[in-house]
Amino acid sequence: TPDVVSRALTLVRPHFSHVVFDLGVALDDKVLAALELSDEIVLMATPELASMHDTRQVLDLATRILNIPPGRIHVVLNHRSPDSAMTRKVVEEVLGRTLAAEFKYYGVASELAGLEGRLQVKSDPRGQFSRSVRELLGGLASIEARRSA
Repeated sequence: TPDVVSRALTLVRPHFSHVVFDLGVALDDKVLAALELSDEIVLMATPELASMHDTRQVLDLATRILNIPPGRIHVVLNHRSPDSAMTRKVVEEVLGRTLAAEFKYYGVASELAGLEGRLQVKSDPRGQFSRSVRELLGGLASIEARRSA
């Protein structure tokens, strides 16, 4: 329930520097409870028209209804196939914001690593997927450093 999500977040927050929730695709009461208590939101979007529509709706909900500052919402573009019709530039124009990172389609290596219980970043630290992860984490770390200063 939303109350359980809120209580759980309140209990674990003092003990961890970061708590990550994979909220899935449904925007229900539990997701809204987690969003309300979040300091930063990383929103994964795919380069498809339906995804752009949904992403714009979530951005609008987060900023206008939940009053989350736009600088605390980080959109990441996730190409799920090798031939995406929308480029990073187009997506940034559609959303009216710069993307935090972009994950190109790198084949099934990262999914296989996850299924095998390995981290792709450790298996192939110099690969494109690992570089994208570092781009995202580096951007989030610099935001946190500026807030702490």
